[in-house]
Amino acid sequence: MVFYFKARPECGDYTIFMGLDKYENEELIKYGFPEDIWFHVDKMSSAHVYLRLHKGQTIDDISEGVLEDCAQLVKANSIQGNKVNNIDVVYTPWANLKKTPSMDVGQVGFHNQRGVRTVRVEKRINEVINRLNKTKVERKPDLKAEREAVTAAEKAERKNLMREKKRREDMDRLEKERQAEARSYKGLMLQEKMTSNKQIASENKTLQELEEDFMEKEQAVLVREETKRTHSACDVDAEVSISRRAVAPLVLFQLLVFVNSGIVQTCYVAELGVSHENNWSVKAIRRKTTGTGRMKYLRHLPRRFKSGFREGTQATPRSKGAAAASA
Repeated sequence: MVFYFKARPECGDYTIFMGLDKYENEELIKYGFPEDIWFHVDKMSSAHVYLRLHKGQTIDDISEGVLEDCAQLVKANSIQGNKVNNIDVVYTPWANLKKTPSMDVGQVGFHNQRGVRTVRVEKRINEVINRLNKTKVERKPDLKAEREAVTAAEKAERKNLMREKKRREDMDRLEKERQAEARSYKGLMLQEKMTSNKQIASENKTLQELEEDFMEKEQAVLVREETKRTHSACDVDAEVSISRRAVAPLVLFQLLVFVNSGIVQTCYVAELGVSHENNWSVKAIRRKTTGTGRMKYLRHLPRRFKSGFREGTQATPRSKGAAAASA
């Protein structure tokens, strides 16, 4: 038999319950919930009173009104504690209760003494006890079945969370693969996307048609590039790292049409958007070679090696005229 009570309504919808005897208390200890808070008169015999908090709440979330209801109910159901004033009531989470085979029926200990709190009850307040007794309900619940049902529900919820997490990770992985594929060079030189001069000639296109096809493709490339520049200008900070790694646009810049044995052949010369004007590559090598930047001292290392790394002396002039003048 388990007795159920309702705490004061102004503090929220909380249920307070306790067992009929020590055997019921043993079942409550065994099949408690993580949200249960255990109350007992300190150093005296009393009923085991439990407060069931809402999911996600802790012992710190207990209001003073609910705490007073639980403490008064424990005092009223203690044969010795109900007769004296100024008693201490201890309370702790259900998970902190410790039960060993050597303990008697209904007897418990604590895993961590720091998790046990104490509240002082000066005297019995009959108004609180009478209000709680009006909400008293007696039931014979299957505590084991209730605990198993809650455990199964929590397990199913954890599985759903893990499944949802895995689905999000898979979506993120596929999105990253798609972005990497878009930035890679794998799709530039595929055999199925190439067209030979013979295939172009076999289509029997005239020179005017070839020029029109080229102009359409070039116009599409220009429009696509203009769109990219517009988006980049709108959000430079967000896409600067991506734009640096993006594939340089494939620009068709020259159409060479020539006639060979009566067959019109077309060559599209492609370039990756890099200008070769002003001999840029030689300049780049010269600016980044040995003896530049932080390694600039290497320029003078061979000359200093020849002179034996001397210091504090005057170098000998190379020309004879300079030598005579110094003399």
